[in-house]
Amino acid sequence: MLYITETGPDEYSGTNFSDALTITSMGAGYPCVAGACMEALAKFHEFAKTNYREPHNVFDGPLQYGYKTKLDCFSHFAANPPYDLQFAQHMGAYRQGRPSWMDEGFYPVKERLSVCSTVSTALVTECFSSTSEDLPSVVDQIDKLDVLHDWPDAKCGEILARKMAAMKPGYSKLLVNENCIPDTGADWQNTGQDIMMLTFVSSKERTRVEWQALLERSGLRIVKIYGVGNGVESLIECELA
Repeated sequence: MLYITETGPDEYSGTNFSDALTITSMGAGYPCVAGACMEALAKFHEFAKTNYREPHNVFDGPLQYGYKTKLDCFSHFAANPPYDLQFAQHMGAYRQGRPSWMDEGFYPVKERLSVCSTVSTALVTECFSSTSEDLPSVVDQIDKLDVLHDWPDAKCGEILARKMAAMKPGYSKLLVNENCIPDTGADWQNTGQDIMMLTFVSSKERTRVEWQALLERSGLRIVKIYGVGNGVESLIECELA
């Protein structure tokens, strides 16, 4: 893993990886996973033996089995400080080094945002944190959503319904900034995170087929899926069906 480099007898130096861990936002994920998540991962095989089916209940999954709790994942962090703070710090660095939907060649931002909007309408409203989907915001042109991999399909349907209630037919767009796992050749970052989503929040990283099914059930139509080719970071452009 190259945590350190051997430079001589009993002499070692750091690497880019170990140096990064000295940055609070980068290093916070390790104690959080070790203290608040590891029991769920270690006992996943025991939970799976119950019926070998994907969990869909955020209050009854591998994390609850491992830690003997009835709290959902985020409440579990909050009830056991400093894991809530460590998780928040970790998420603050999650996108560092990853492609951004606003990068040149990723999504036609200028083209999409060139449509005139009046001073009284919202242009882009972003929903990223675990609580912002509850805010009563009115979305007129583009709404950006990237929390759906934290929730099973049923909860995602509720979140999408609230967003859709503020959208205008033939005008509004919903940008789902998530991972879209390809049908073959899935990247290890996606498959690894898929296991974590399954274990911690009874959810998943979804394939194109799964995204299409979820969004269409909710009354949305996929216009196009943008990405960098390996599905690690994708942007699903949707509109009302």
